[in-house]
Amino acid sequence: MLLLNVLAVNAEKEKLVQRTNYGVTFIKEANIVFGSEHWFHTFEISIPHKIHKFSYPSCDIIHQNCFILNQVISHLSALKTDVASNVNSTVEIIHKLIPKADFKINTASTQSRSKRGLFNFVGSISRSLFGTATVKDVQKLARHVNILINRNNKFAKAMTEHDQLLSSFMSKTDERFQNIVLGVQQNHDSMVNLTSETSKFVAHFEEVSVKLSNLLIDQMNLSSSVNKYLEELKIGIHEIVKGNLSPFLISPNILKSTLKHVQLILNEKFKGFYLLNTDPAYYYSSSQLLYARNHSTLYVTLKFPISTFSSPLALYRVNSYPVPINSSSNHGTKIMDLPEYFTVTSNNQYYNHISYSRISSCTGKSTLYCSYSLPLVSTVSTSCISSLYFNSKKDVHKHCDFRFLMNVIKPSVEEIYDNTLLVYKMNILAFECPNKHKIVKGCNFCFIQIPCMCSLSTDSLYIPKKIEKCTNYKDTVTVLHPINLALIQHFFDSDTYSSILGDTTFTKQINIQIPSINIFNHSFSNIIAQDHNLHLSLKRIAQATLKQKTVFKSLSEPLINGDISMDDSWLDLNTILIISSLCVSALLVIACIVLFNKIRILTATLLLLQKIPRSQSLSNPSPLPSFIYKHLATTTESSHVQSIFNTQCNPWPFVALSFTMTLALVIVSIYFFKKLGNRNHTKVVLEITNGLSCITVPIVTLSLCPSNWDITAPNCIQNMRMSGTFCTRLHADFDNFSIVNINTKHEVPIPEDISVNPYTARRLKKMFGTPFFCHVLITHHNYFTRIK
Repeated sequence: MLLLNVLAVNAEKEKLVQRTNYGVTFIKEANIVFGSEHWFHTFEISIPHKIHKFSYPSCDIIHQNCFILNQVISHLSALKTDVASNVNSTVEIIHKLIPKADFKINTASTQSRSKRGLFNFVGSISRSLFGTATVKDVQKLARHVNILINRNNKFAKAMTEHDQLLSSFMSKTDERFQNIVLGVQQNHDSMVNLTSETSKFVAHFEEVSVKLSNLLIDQMNLSSSVNKYLEELKIGIHEIVKGNLSPFLISPNILKSTLKHVQLILNEKFKGFYLLNTDPAYYYSSSQLLYARNHSTLYVTLKFPISTFSSPLALYRVNSYPVPINSSSNHGTKIMDLPEYFTVTSNNQYYNHISYSRISSCTGKSTLYCSYSLPLVSTVSTSCISSLYFNSKKDVHKHCDFRFLMNVIKPSVEEIYDNTLLVYKMNILAFECPNKHKIVKGCNFCFIQIPCMCSLSTDSLYIPKKIEKCTNYKDTVTVLHPINLALIQHFFDSDTYSSILGDTTFTKQINIQIPSINIFNHSFSNIIAQDHNLHLSLKRIAQATLKQKTVFKSLSEPLINGDISMDDSWLDLNTILIISSLCVSALLVIACIVLFNKIRILTATLLLLQKIPRSQSLSNPSPLPSFIYKHLATTTESSHVQSIFNTQCNPWPFVALSFTMTLALVIVSIYFFKKLGNRNHTKVVLEITNGLSCITVPIVTLSLCPSNWDITAPNCIQNMRMSGTFCTRLHADFDNFSIVNINTKHEVPIPEDISVNPYTARRLKKMFGTPFFCHVLITHHNYFTRIK
C-alpha cells in the first residue's frame, strides 16, 4: 500500500492546502494587507501651449523658380497650420477635462526648460532663401539691364548726331565710329557678365531647392511625431479622468526608478516600512491617484502602499466537509465552528481569522488593501484553525471540537479545487476524455483529480469538462483515499498513526474498525414537530463508546430509557411548600433568639461603660466649696471596664500584622527592583525553538555594554541534555564559543552547565523530544539580537 503526502504548507506557492483527513481545505483567494498606509509621490508633467497665427514670406518675382518656392512655402504653411490646430484642440480638451486648480505652486526651485517651437527653422531658412541670395541676384540683373538700355539710348543718340553732322564734320566720323566700337565692346562685356550671373543663380537655386526638400521631409516627420505625442497625451488625460494611470503620461522606466527611489528613502529614514508592490504594471491597472492642473503644468500624485510587513499576508477561504466514520455507515464527523477566512504571514509567524463581511470593505483584486488593522496572533499560541493549517495533529486533537453528525453522508460530489473533486458513496465513476473513455470503481469517500477536457458521470450526477482553471494535463485519473484521522485519534494510541498527517492519503481504501457506537433512538420523533438533526460531540461519544455505554442526545432520553427512575413516594408540590415554610420559620425563630442575646450583651456592656453621677435634691443647701489638695489613693484592682478595654485594644496583634505586611512589601519591592535591574544588564542567552514554542536560557551576564565585547558565536552546539530533579541544570557543548573584553582582552569563561528552574527544565525535556533549533542571542535593555 502506497503512502502519499499530497500537499505541503507553503503560503507563497500553494493555492490549495488540504486537510481532507479532518475534512478541511484552505483555498487561497488573494493576498491581503491590513492597515496599509500610503507614500505620496507627485509627478510634474508639462502641457503644450497654444500656437498663435503666423505667415511665411513669399517670393513676388515673376519667374518659374519663384513659383516653385511659393509652392514649397505653401506646403510648409499648411503642415504647420495642421499641427498648430491639433495642439490648440488638445490644449482645449485638457483645460475642459482638468480645470485649473486654485493653489499656488512655488516654482523658484523648479529647473527651467528650454522652449522649442515646432517650426523654428523658418526664420533662418527664409533669411537665406528669400533675403540675401534672391534679392541680390535680381538687383544685379536689373542693374545690368538698365546699363544696357542706357548704352542703347546713347548709341541711338550718337547715331542721330552722326547723321546730322556727317556731311559737315568728317573728322568727327572716326571719333564716333570709335565710340560705336567702344559701346559695342561694353555691350558685349555686359552680356557676358549677365550670362555668368544667371548661371550662378540657377546653380544656387538648385542647391537651395534640395535643402528645402530635405527640410520639408524633416518637418513632416516632426509633425507626425507631434501628432502622435498629442494623441498619447489625450489618451493619458482621459485615463487620468477615469481614475487610471496611463503609461503615456508616466513611462514604466520612470515609474520603476521612482519606486526604487522611494524604497531607498524608506530604508534610510523609515526603517521597518516596505513597499508592498514594486511592479509598475500594478499601478497602471489598480492605482490610487490625485491630479490637478496649474496653467500649463499637470501634477499627478500616486499613492504607493507601504506596510511594516515586507510582503502581504496570504488569505485563504476555509471549507469544511463531513468525513465518514467508516465505509458502511452514513454517520460522519465535521468541524462546525471554523471561521470563513484564514490569513497568515509569509514567514508563518503570525495568523488570524476574518469574516467575509470585513473583507468586502477592502479594495483591490489580486492584492486586497484594507484600511483597518487586524490584530495578529503568534503561531506559538495555537488554536484549532492554526493547528489545521500547520498540520499539527496533536494540537488539532486538543483544540478542535469535532461534531458527530448522523445520516449526513449521502451520494454527492463536491469540487474542492480546479478539477479536484471530493466523492461520497458513488458506485461507478465514468470519465469521458477526448482520446479515451474510462470507467472505474467508485468509492465511499475519496477525492479525484480529473484531467483537463474530461467529464465525469455517476449514477445520478454529471460533471462537465473544463478548459479554464485546469492544472492537471496528464491523461491518467488519480484517485486517492483519505481517512478519518479525528476518529482514529480518539480510539487508538499515537504510535499507531505517528506517520499519518492531516494531508496523508492512500491509493487504496483503509479499513477502520472501532467499537460499536450505541446511540439511543426512540419513536417519539415521529410525533414531535421539531425534527432537525442534532450534532453531537465526538469526544464524548468516544468516551462513552470506550466505556461501552449508550450515547444520549438529551437529558430526557435517559429517563425514557429507564436509566433514571422516578420514585412514586416523592413529595408533591404542596408538601414541599409546607415543609419549606416550616423550615424558614424555624430558622427565623432561631435567628431572633440569637440576635436578642447579642443585644442583651451589648446593652450590659454599654451600661458598664457609662458613668452616671448621682444628683442631689435641689432643696438641700449646697455646702461651701473648699480648695484643699489631697493625694488620691491608687487602687491595685483594675475595674471590669478597664479589663474589657485592655482586652479589646491590645496593640500587639496589630503591630505584628503591620510588621509582617511591611516586611512582605519590602521583600516584594526588592525582588521586582532586582528583576527590573537584571533586565537592563547585558546578557548572552541561548534561544531554543521548535517552531511552536520558544525558550530563552541565560548563559552569561556581562558587566559592560555589548560594544565592549568581542563575541564569537559557536559553530555548533552538541550534547544538550537535562540533569537533576529539583536543582535542574542544562548541559551543552559549545564549539568555538568565546567572549573577549575588547579593552582588557580578558576572556569570559563559558559555563559547561546552566542552572534553570524546574518549569523551564520540564519544557526543555519536552522540546528535546521533537526537532528543534537553537542559536545564541545577546540582550541589552530587553532588546535582543542574534550573534552572527
